[in-house]
Amino acid sequence: MRTTVAHEPMLSTAPLKLTIVETGDRWLMVCWKQPLSGKALGYLVLIHNNESSFSHNVSATQLAIKNNLLCTSVDNLKKWNNYSVEVAGWNNEEVGIKTPAIPFSTWVNRKLIVIL
Repeated sequence: MRTTVAHEPMLSTAPLKLTIVETGDRWLMVCWKQPLSGKALGYLVLIHNNESSFSHNVSATQLAIKNNLLCTSVDNLKKWNNYSVEVAGWNNEEVGIKTPAIPFSTWVNRKLIVIL
């Protein structure tokens, strides 16, 4: 008797059109298109700055859809910092190829209005 094992298609391309939609003093909203090959069950959102790196793991069912892009927010960032973000899809078999890093900052421009 022959046994066949079903494998998920490889994630052989990175997610597309990584876009920073908005930033705040402690958060980021980031969006992208799914990879051209394979089916991602979720995504690792990788955040880097000069001091540290961390990842935000989000399943495909937890993502918002905006203008045909998959979107998520990342919070607990430090105020007044420069960061970069990358995204990689994952499935039960592997973590796929990362997008190129995109820089962003939590240097939020706030207006001070004085009423006399």
